[in-house]
Amino acid sequence: MEEENKKIDDILEILNFLKDNSVTKDEFQEHVNEFKEHVNEFKEHVGEFDNFREQQKEEFRKVRSEIIDHVDGFVGLHKHLEVELAAVNNKTNRLENHINMIAKHLQLELP
Repeated sequence: MEEENKKIDDILEILNFLKDNSVTKDEFQEHVNEFKEHVNEFKEHVGEFDNFREQQKEEFRKVRSEIIDHVDGFVGLHKHLEVELAAVNNKTNRLENHINMIAKHLQLELP
């Protein structure tokens, strides 16, 4: 008999614990709805992050394009300067040859 009373007391203790700590259907539904709200807020933040990431990608594309344009312009300028330098060297050589011819004709000694 005492053993049966212990079992009944244990069962009552378990039932009281469940009664005190369990949730009702309405409470459970309330928690589910709160969780759904948090999930929706999270999805909004993820969407905002995706938009931000796409904006950053577009900005990087623009900056990359600008850098490439500037580098191309610099390379073009460098090539143009090489051509100009070759032309100046050629002209200088011709002028030196003319000066040497004139000096030779005048019998002048150049340093």
